[in-house]
Amino acid sequence: MRDSQIIREARTKHVESCRKSNEESERRDAEIKKEMRDKEALFKNYIAKHISRATPRDYTGWLVGYLENGGDITHNYDYDLPDDFYIAHSDFQMSDFYGAMSFNVIIPVGVEVGYGKGTHWNGIGHCSLYFMDGFREVNGFVPCYDDVL
Repeated sequence: MRDSQIIREARTKHVESCRKSNEESERRDAEIKKEMRDKEALFKNYIAKHISRATPRDYTGWLVGYLENGGDITHNYDYDLPDDFYIAHSDFQMSDFYGAMSFNVIIPVGVEVGYGKGTHWNGIGHCSLYFMDGFREVNGFVPCYDDVL
């Protein structure tokens, strides 16, 4: 009888531990989903108003200037420029986007884009900024694509 009591108590303890773990996991999932919705809204309602899709020609212009000024390609891809490359057409403040939500922005001369210089990921997450003024880049990602010639 004592053995079965010990086993019942252990099972009850395990079930309670799993319940708490599941509740914590559901809470974290809800927080992540809210953060993703907030970032999607920020992109749609603010950032998207200041950018438009970049063309391979837009990126080629920046890349050639960057290479002529001593820069190097960090990644070489055997596919065309993806649709996460944009060109800014007005000033805005950048925010941090990570993973699949990240994107890349070419910044023409005369357009100002604020970001967290010197902060973690420069305050832009996994995004990259490509400044035509001085052919600078922020975050170290300088890819080349098949249609960038």
